[in-house]
Amino acid sequence: MANSNGWGDGAANNTIGWGQGANNTIGWGKSHSLSWAGLTDIVGTSTPAPVSDTDAQAFLTNAVITDTTQRDAINTLVIGLKADSLWTKMLAVYPFVGGLEATCKFNLKNPVDTNLGHRLIFTGGWTFSNNGIQPNGINTYANTFLTPNTHWTLGNSSVSTYSRTNNSEAGNLWGTRGGSSFTLLYSVLRDGTTSNCYHNANSTTGISPNPTTSAVNLISSRINSLNQIQGVNATNQTNSSTELQLSTYNIYLSAQNSSGTTINFSSRQLAFAHIGYGLTQAECTLLYNRIQTFQTTLGRQV
Repeated sequence: MANSNGWGDGAANNTIGWGQGANNTIGWGKSHSLSWAGLTDIVGTSTPAPVSDTDAQAFLTNAVITDTTQRDAINTLVIGLKADSLWTKMLAVYPFVGGLEATCKFNLKNPVDTNLGHRLIFTGGWTFSNNGIQPNGINTYANTFLTPNTHWTLGNSSVSTYSRTNNSEAGNLWGTRGGSSFTLLYSVLRDGTTSNCYHNANSTTGISPNPTTSAVNLISSRINSLNQIQGVNATNQTNSSTELQLSTYNIYLSAQNSSGTTINFSSRQLAFAHIGYGLTQAECTLLYNRIQTFQTTLGRQV
Protein backbone atom coordinates (compact mmCIF):
# COMPACT_ATOMS: atom_id res chain seq x y z
CA MET A 1 0.00 0.00 0.00
CA ALA A 2 1.35 3.42 -0.91
CA ASN A 3 1.40 5.91 1.96
CA SER A 4 1.77 9.65 1.46
CA ASN A 5 4.22 9.52 4.35
CA GLY A 6 5.64 6.03 4.69
CA TRP A 7 6.64 4.97 8.20
CA GLY A 8 6.71 1.29 7.46
CA ASP A 9 8.87 -0.43 4.92
CA GLY A 10 10.03 2.78 3.25
CA ALA A 11 9.13 1.44 -0.15
CA ALA A 12 9.74 3.15 -3.44
CA ASN A 13 6.36 4.87 -3.51
CA ASN A 14 6.78 6.77 -0.25
CA THR A 15 7.43 10.48 -0.30
CA ILE A 16 9.50 10.19 2.89
CA GLY A 17 10.73 6.73 3.78
CA TRP A 18 12.24 5.81 7.17
CA GLY A 19 12.96 2.18 6.37
CA GLN A 20 14.79 0.90 3.35
CA GLY A 21 15.86 4.31 2.12
CA ALA A 22 16.52 3.04 -1.38
CA ASN A 23 14.29 5.27 -3.47
CA ASN A 24 13.21 7.88 -0.96
CA THR A 25 13.41 11.59 -1.49
CA ILE A 26 15.17 11.74 1.89
CA GLY A 27 16.71 8.42 2.85
CA TRP A 28 17.72 7.61 6.45
CA GLY A 29 18.54 4.01 5.79
CA LYS A 30 20.99 2.80 3.21
CA SER A 31 24.03 5.02 2.97
CA HIS A 32 25.65 8.42 3.23
CA SER A 33 25.76 8.65 -0.54
CA LEU A 34 21.95 8.86 -0.71
CA SER A 35 21.46 11.08 2.31
CA TRP A 36 22.11 14.63 3.47
CA ALA A 37 22.61 13.11 6.92
CA GLY A 38 25.88 11.65 5.71
CA LEU A 39 27.33 15.12 5.50
CA THR A 40 27.01 15.71 9.23
CA ASP A 41 29.33 13.05 10.63
CA ILE A 42 32.56 13.56 8.64
CA VAL A 43 33.73 16.74 10.33
CA GLY A 44 37.33 16.44 11.57
CA THR A 45 38.36 13.62 9.24
CA SER A 46 39.66 15.72 6.36
CA THR A 47 43.02 14.79 4.87
CA PRO A 48 45.71 17.51 4.73
CA ALA A 49 46.25 18.96 1.28
CA PRO A 50 49.18 17.30 -0.53
CA VAL A 51 52.50 19.15 -0.61
CA SER A 52 54.13 19.95 -3.92
CA ASP A 53 57.08 17.51 -3.78
CA THR A 54 56.17 13.85 -4.23
CA ASP A 55 59.11 12.54 -2.17
CA ALA A 56 58.17 14.84 0.69
CA GLN A 57 54.55 13.70 0.40
CA ALA A 58 55.55 10.02 0.55
CA PHE A 59 57.34 10.66 3.85
CA LEU A 60 54.47 12.70 5.29
CA THR A 61 51.97 10.01 4.35
CA ASN A 62 53.95 7.09 5.80
CA ALA A 63 54.95 8.97 8.96
CA VAL A 64 51.39 10.34 9.31
CA ILE A 65 52.50 13.95 9.75
CA THR A 66 49.44 16.21 9.70
CA ASP A 67 50.79 19.40 11.29
CA THR A 68 50.83 22.13 8.63
CA THR A 69 54.08 23.77 9.79
CA GLN A 70 55.92 20.45 9.85
CA ARG A 71 54.53 19.45 6.46
CA ASP A 72 55.61 22.74 4.89
CA ALA A 73 59.06 22.48 6.51
CA ILE A 74 59.61 18.96 5.15
CA ASN A 75 58.46 19.99 1.68
CA THR A 76 60.78 23.02 1.65
CA LEU A 77 63.68 20.89 2.92
CA VAL A 78 63.34 18.30 0.16
CA ILE A 79 62.94 20.94 -2.55
CA GLY A 80 66.05 22.71 -1.23
CA LEU A 81 68.16 19.54 -1.08
CA LYS A 82 67.21 18.80 -4.69
CA ALA A 83 67.96 22.36 -5.80
CA ASP A 84 71.45 22.09 -4.24
CA SER A 85 72.04 18.66 -5.85
CA LEU A 86 72.31 17.08 -2.39
CA TRP A 87 69.26 14.81 -2.52
CA THR A 88 70.98 12.16 -4.64
CA LYS A 89 73.91 12.12 -2.20
CA MET A 90 71.68 11.17 0.72
CA LEU A 91 71.23 7.56 1.82
CA ALA A 92 69.28 8.40 4.95
CA VAL A 93 67.79 11.65 6.25
CA TYR A 94 66.17 11.74 9.67
CA PRO A 95 64.23 15.00 10.29
CA PHE A 96 62.76 13.82 13.63
CA VAL A 97 59.32 15.40 13.37
CA GLY A 98 55.93 14.43 14.75
CA GLY A 99 56.94 14.03 18.39
CA LEU A 100 56.44 10.25 18.50
CA GLU A 101 58.67 7.21 18.08
CA ALA A 102 56.37 6.12 15.26
CA THR A 103 57.02 9.36 13.34
CA CYS A 104 60.66 10.02 14.24
CA LYS A 105 61.84 6.61 13.05
CA PHE A 106 61.26 7.24 9.34
CA ASN A 107 63.97 7.91 6.76
CA LEU A 108 62.93 10.87 4.60
CA LYS A 109 64.88 9.52 1.63
CA ASN A 110 63.15 6.12 1.70
CA PRO A 111 60.18 6.23 4.09
CA VAL A 112 59.36 2.54 4.38
CA ASP A 113 59.12 0.67 7.67
CA THR A 114 61.91 -1.83 6.99
CA ASN A 115 65.57 -2.40 7.87
CA LEU A 116 66.47 -2.08 4.19
CA GLY A 117 64.75 1.31 4.16
CA HIS A 118 66.98 2.37 7.08
CA ARG A 119 64.15 3.40 9.34
CA LEU A 120 65.41 3.63 12.89
CA ILE A 121 64.91 1.14 15.69
CA PHE A 122 65.14 2.89 19.07
CA THR A 123 66.51 0.99 22.06
CA GLY A 124 66.45 2.19 25.67
CA GLY A 125 64.68 5.04 27.43
CA TRP A 126 64.13 7.62 24.70
CA THR A 127 61.93 10.71 24.98
CA PHE A 128 60.24 12.03 21.84
CA SER A 129 58.91 15.56 21.33
CA ASN A 130 58.45 18.19 18.64
CA ASN A 131 62.04 19.27 19.39
CA GLY A 132 63.44 15.90 18.33
CA ILE A 133 64.70 12.72 19.98
CA GLN A 134 66.18 12.72 23.51
CA PRO A 135 68.44 9.86 24.62
CA ASN A 136 69.10 9.26 28.31
CA GLY A 137 72.86 8.73 27.99
CA ILE A 138 72.62 5.40 29.80
CA ASN A 139 71.20 2.73 27.50
CA THR A 140 69.80 4.54 24.47
CA TYR A 141 70.80 4.19 20.84
CA ALA A 142 69.15 4.19 17.42
CA ASN A 143 70.08 1.54 14.87
CA THR A 144 70.18 2.89 11.29
CA PHE A 145 70.77 -0.54 9.72
CA LEU A 146 73.24 1.20 7.44
CA THR A 147 76.63 -0.50 7.28
CA PRO A 148 79.65 1.44 5.91
CA ASN A 149 81.19 -1.60 4.21
CA THR A 150 77.93 -2.30 2.35
CA HIS A 151 76.83 1.20 1.37
CA TRP A 152 80.04 3.24 1.08
CA THR A 153 83.27 3.00 -0.83
CA LEU A 154 86.58 4.45 0.29
CA GLY A 155 86.73 8.21 -0.23
CA ASN A 156 82.99 8.74 -0.61
CA SER A 157 80.97 9.12 2.60
CA SER A 158 79.37 11.62 4.97
CA VAL A 159 77.42 11.72 8.22
CA SER A 160 75.96 14.48 10.38
CA THR A 161 73.81 15.23 13.41
CA TYR A 162 72.14 18.37 14.74
CA SER A 163 72.58 18.54 18.51
CA ARG A 164 70.35 20.85 20.56
CA THR A 165 72.13 20.13 23.86
CA ASN A 166 75.12 22.01 25.25
CA ASN A 167 76.83 19.82 27.84
CA SER A 168 80.16 18.24 28.67
CA GLU A 169 80.29 14.54 27.92
CA ALA A 170 82.27 12.01 25.90
CA GLY A 171 79.23 10.31 24.35
CA ASN A 172 79.16 9.67 20.61
CA LEU A 173 76.65 11.41 18.37
CA TRP A 174 77.12 8.55 15.89
CA GLY A 175 79.38 5.56 15.82
CA THR A 176 80.49 2.20 14.51
CA ARG A 177 83.63 0.11 14.60
CA GLY A 178 84.53 -3.25 13.09
CA GLY A 179 87.24 -5.54 14.44
CA SER A 180 90.02 -3.23 13.30
CA SER A 181 90.72 0.24 14.68
CA PHE A 182 91.05 1.39 11.06
CA THR A 183 87.25 1.16 10.78
CA LEU A 184 86.51 3.72 13.53
CA LEU A 185 83.66 6.10 12.69
CA TYR A 186 82.52 8.30 15.56
CA SER A 187 82.46 11.84 16.90
CA VAL A 188 83.12 13.38 20.30
CA LEU A 189 81.96 16.92 21.03
CA ARG A 190 83.14 18.38 24.32
CA ASP A 191 81.98 21.70 25.71
CA GLY A 192 84.96 24.03 25.28
CA THR A 193 87.61 21.28 25.40
CA THR A 194 89.17 19.04 22.78
CA SER A 195 86.64 17.66 20.31
CA ASN A 196 87.53 15.12 17.68
CA CYS A 197 86.11 12.92 14.97
CA TYR A 198 87.17 9.59 13.49
CA HIS A 199 86.03 8.88 9.94
CA ASN A 200 86.92 5.34 8.84
CA ALA A 201 90.41 5.72 10.30
CA ASN A 202 92.39 4.87 13.43
CA SER A 203 93.74 8.41 13.74
CA THR A 204 91.57 11.18 15.10
CA THR A 205 91.19 14.58 13.54
CA GLY A 206 90.66 17.39 16.00
CA ILE A 207 87.68 19.57 15.20
CA SER A 208 88.90 23.05 14.38
CA PRO A 209 88.01 25.63 15.37
CA ASN A 210 87.14 23.84 18.57
CA PRO A 211 83.42 24.34 19.27
CA THR A 212 82.60 26.37 22.37
CA THR A 213 79.25 24.58 22.60
CA SER A 214 78.02 21.09 21.78
CA ALA A 215 74.71 22.51 20.53
CA VAL A 216 75.79 22.54 16.87
CA ASN A 217 75.34 20.84 13.53
CA LEU A 218 78.38 18.57 13.04
CA ILE A 219 79.23 17.12 9.63
CA SER A 220 82.03 14.69 8.78
CA SER A 221 82.76 13.89 5.13
CA ARG A 222 85.26 12.28 2.76
CA ILE A 223 85.64 12.91 -0.94
CA ASN A 224 88.94 11.02 -1.03
CA SER A 225 90.84 8.58 1.20
CA LEU A 226 93.57 11.02 2.24
CA ASN A 227 91.55 13.84 3.78
CA GLN A 228 88.60 14.35 6.08
CA ILE A 229 86.25 17.33 5.93
CA GLN A 230 84.64 18.55 9.13
CA GLY A 231 81.86 21.10 9.31
CA VAL A 232 80.66 22.82 12.46
CA ASN A 233 77.61 24.79 11.41
CA ALA A 234 78.84 26.78 8.39
CA THR A 235 82.57 26.56 9.25
CA ASN A 236 84.39 23.77 7.39
CA GLN A 237 87.95 22.49 7.42
CA THR A 238 89.88 19.76 5.59
CA ASN A 239 92.46 17.73 7.52
CA SER A 240 94.85 14.93 6.58
CA SER A 241 93.52 11.52 7.63
CA THR A 242 94.16 8.28 5.76
CA GLU A 243 91.20 5.98 5.23
CA LEU A 244 91.91 2.25 4.94
CA GLN A 245 88.85 0.19 5.90
CA LEU A 246 85.10 0.38 6.40
CA SER A 247 83.16 -1.06 9.34
CA THR A 248 80.97 -4.11 8.81
CA TYR A 249 78.67 -3.12 11.70
CA ASN A 250 75.61 -0.88 11.51
CA ILE A 251 75.97 2.81 12.32
CA TYR A 252 74.25 3.82 15.57
CA LEU A 253 73.03 7.27 16.51
CA SER A 254 73.68 8.56 20.06
CA ALA A 255 76.16 5.75 20.79
CA GLN A 256 78.83 3.61 19.13
CA ASN A 257 78.30 0.10 17.77
CA SER A 258 81.68 -1.38 18.68
CA SER A 259 81.74 -4.77 16.96
CA GLY A 260 78.24 -5.49 18.23
CA THR A 261 78.68 -3.99 21.70
CA THR A 262 77.05 -0.61 22.39
CA ILE A 263 79.33 1.92 24.12
CA ASN A 264 79.78 5.69 24.60
CA PHE A 265 76.13 6.63 25.10
CA SER A 266 75.17 10.27 24.49
CA SER A 267 72.49 12.31 26.28
CA ARG A 268 72.21 15.07 23.65
CA GLN A 269 68.89 15.82 22.02
CA LEU A 270 69.04 15.40 18.24
CA ALA A 271 66.88 17.36 15.79
CA PHE A 272 68.33 16.01 12.52
CA ALA A 273 70.74 13.40 11.19
CA HIS A 274 71.92 12.21 7.80
CA ILE A 275 74.11 9.50 6.29
CA GLY A 276 75.20 9.79 2.69
CA TYR A 277 77.95 9.99 0.12
CA GLY A 278 80.88 12.39 0.20
CA LEU A 279 80.23 16.15 0.40
CA THR A 280 82.66 18.90 -0.47
CA GLN A 281 83.25 21.83 1.87
CA ALA A 282 80.85 23.91 -0.22
CA GLU A 283 78.22 21.17 -0.10
CA CYS A 284 78.61 20.88 3.69
CA THR A 285 77.74 24.58 3.91
CA LEU A 286 74.74 24.14 1.60
CA LEU A 287 73.51 21.23 3.69
CA TYR A 288 73.89 23.17 6.93
CA ASN A 289 71.96 26.12 5.50
CA ARG A 290 69.06 23.86 4.46
CA ILE A 291 69.04 22.15 7.86
CA GLN A 292 69.14 25.46 9.74
CA THR A 293 66.26 26.85 7.68
CA PHE A 294 64.33 23.69 8.49
CA GLN A 295 65.00 24.00 12.23
CA THR A 296 64.16 27.72 12.24
CA THR A 297 60.80 27.04 10.58
CA LEU A 298 60.06 24.55 13.38
CA GLY A 299 61.26 26.97 16.07
CA ARG A 300 63.93 24.63 17.41
CA GLN A 301 67.13 26.10 15.94
CA VAL A 302 70.36 26.49 17.94
